[in-house]
Amino acid sequence: MITSMLSETQIMCPYCGETNELTLEITREPQSYYQDCLACCRPIRFELGALEADGSYALWVQTDSE
Repeated sequence: MITSMLSETQIMCPYCGETNELTLEITREPQSYYQDCLACCRPIRFELGALEADGSYALWVQTDSE
């Protein structure tokens, strides 16, 4: 059974619309954290769903006020 994995992904900043490339560490537990946009430096909130047995996961990207 997979307990964690790294995934490279691109997200669009919810503030400025710029693409950010990042590496996610997806685990069996859901995660919530902030990371600043590489272009506009505003805080992006990430909600990362738990890693499923088939290797799938969900990712939500939001502004700080959503």
